[in-house]
Amino acid sequence: MSEQYFWALITFIGLFAQIGITALLWLFFLLLKQHAGRRSHFFKFWTLAWAVLLGALLPLAAGFYWLPHLSAQDGAIYRLLIPGMFLLYQVGKPFFLLLLLAGSLEYVNGRLPKQLPFYGSLAALAYGLVSFSAAADPRTLMQWQALACIAVPLYSGARLFGLPPTRRTLGSRMTGSVFMLYALLWCIYWLALYQMHHLPANQVASFAGLTVNFNGYLDSLLELLLAFGMVMMILEEGRRETNAAHAELAVAHEKLLHESLTDPLTATYNRLAFTRGVFLQTAGSTYGSVFIFDLDNLKHVNDSHGHEAGDELLKYFVMTLRGGLRPADQLYRWGGDEFLLLLPGATYANVAPRLNQLLYKAPPLSMFDGNVNLKLEASVGGADYHDQESLRTAVSNADRAMYEQKRIHKTAPQPTASDIGDVTT
Repeated sequence: MSEQYFWALITFIGLFAQIGITALLWLFFLLLKQHAGRRSHFFKFWTLAWAVLLGALLPLAAGFYWLPHLSAQDGAIYRLLIPGMFLLYQVGKPFFLLLLLAGSLEYVNGRLPKQLPFYGSLAALAYGLVSFSAAADPRTLMQWQALACIAVPLYSGARLFGLPPTRRTLGSRMTGSVFMLYALLWCIYWLALYQMHHLPANQVASFAGLTVNFNGYLDSLLELLLAFGMVMMILEEGRRETNAAHAELAVAHEKLLHESLTDPLTATYNRLAFTRGVFLQTAGSTYGSVFIFDLDNLKHVNDSHGHEAGDELLKYFVMTLRGGLRPADQLYRWGGDEFLLLLPGATYANVAPRLNQLLYKAPPLSMFDGNVNLKLEASVGGADYHDQESLRTAVSNADRAMYEQKRIHKTAPQPTASDIGDVTT
């Protein structure tokens, strides 16, 4: 086997290995793209880039290894087809680089410049045609290619490295690094081709010859690394979308939970919240007192002035009561016109007079342009508790005391300042 034949075989294997790897990458990206998230339009550009590169390499392989056999049979067809094969390769490579750039810019900026698809395509087509017409042989074609293969990956890598720290990921750094290595490799190609083109054969460094002969293998290696970085980026993007979706679900869940445990009219907790123990663990960790209120005149207000007036009376009651509460106190809407007040660290004897002042000395609620004045009339029962276990017993005692006071109010409809029932636990 001659040395020339050996190196031709090495180049042949490298080119077809690159074609096989590119085809597999394109198929893999095509499958992965179907499961990409909403913000992964950049990955579609890169998927198309591998398809374009495959389309450029196939005519090159045919031009090198199939058409020469055809020339022995029909030289006219060979002379007609061989330029077209190399032209397809020389035009396809700039479009491959353009799509890599488009994907990088889409990832960095979230959108492409409006002029890039049109003017970028024109530039890629013009570059391929001009370089093809100016090149005398395949090595000169590669020299022309080197200019674009250095500039575009270098710029793409710089843009990925220029991302703000909050957006830098392992995938973007790796992809940017491989872009830089790709540009460096083509710098080496250009220097090697320059030596081979302008220096006598005996002065060309062996490194230059090896670089050119093994370019298919080196390109394939960097393509695999580049594809690995791109896949990492799409997986990271998918993870970000998943985390964002989980955060949205968590917020929605918290909102629904809050709505299910809150009375929409008065913005207090409801009875379900008490049943589920909202605030009870904190309140039950110390002693305290519990009160239950019932608005005596709510039904009369609803019947006489409508439910809108009744709703306003309920909100006015809550606003009045909250005006004298501490941040640690908690108010629950216990039923239609009943409320439960939980006061940790406060005894019934100390709190009852203050509640009396709040309720029975509150000014009437003025409604309907002052034509209706609604007074707060409530029956109240209270009890002390000493720990979480005795809390529910205190609630039952306060409830009984409230109903006892309500019975008294029915026989004596004008309550006095000392009418709050006293209940011991």
